[in-house]
Amino acid sequence: MEQGDETDLTKLEEFLKVVSKSGVNLVIFSLEKRPKKFSQIMEETRLNPGIVDRSLKALIELGLVSKSEGRYELTEKGIKALKVIKDILDIVKQNS
Repeated sequence: MEQGDETDLTKLEEFLKVVSKSGVNLVIFSLEKRPKKFSQIMEETRLNPGIVDRSLKALIELGLVSKSEGRYELTEKGIKALKVIKDILDIVKQNS
């Protein structure tokens, strides 16, 4: 394994750690159709403010979500991640 591969694997592990945390996927799916305010995300996901806040901060840090004028939205990278999450969900459903 080459050095670049190890770095990429570390980034993958970091990504998977974030998206596997409680509530994060709900936040991602909440932002699928349009940008939303914090309160709208809370209302739609029914998560407590602490979980929504931690989820959004982690998603912003990964570059999957951006915040502008009090609204959160998926970035281009976030839209790609959502597609991957949906693909994984399809695989999981097939094995049920």
